[in-house]
Amino acid sequence: MVAQGSWGKYSPPKPSPAQYYTLVTVLITYSLIMGRQAGLQPTGEWRLFSWHPLLMTCGMVGFAGLGAVTKKLGGYANTKTHGILGWLSLFCSFGGIYCIYRNKENNGYLHLSSPHAMVGTGVVISCVGLGKCLRTRP
Repeated sequence: MVAQGSWGKYSPPKPSPAQYYTLVTVLITYSLIMGRQAGLQPTGEWRLFSWHPLLMTCGMVGFAGLGAVTKKLGGYANTKTHGILGWLSLFCSFGGIYCIYRNKENNGYLHLSSPHAMVGTGVVISCVGLGKCLRTRP
């Protein structure tokens, strides 16, 4: 609960080691399983397109989620780990973007022609912008 007049300065407690490792397990498992499931749709076979949902899910859910949870632990080493996980998140996302770009090129489809493509591009650009603007030393 936020105290009256505090303007939302409430800070939740650090996660316990059990909570942290549970979240790590859930985020890794979810991103790998759901990214694979999305990649196998609709034909059930792995193809170039399949890398797009796998890499995007691992980047935006797995690595970014792990980075946010790790940062909450505090300390220099966790802050450095948070930064490394942020970079891994972006690299995975760029890999996913490359896969969908190459897939569209191979099949002759237009780029940025759906709301999904527009929003996804905006999210990745926002992540790069946040990383660039909010970059601080631990």
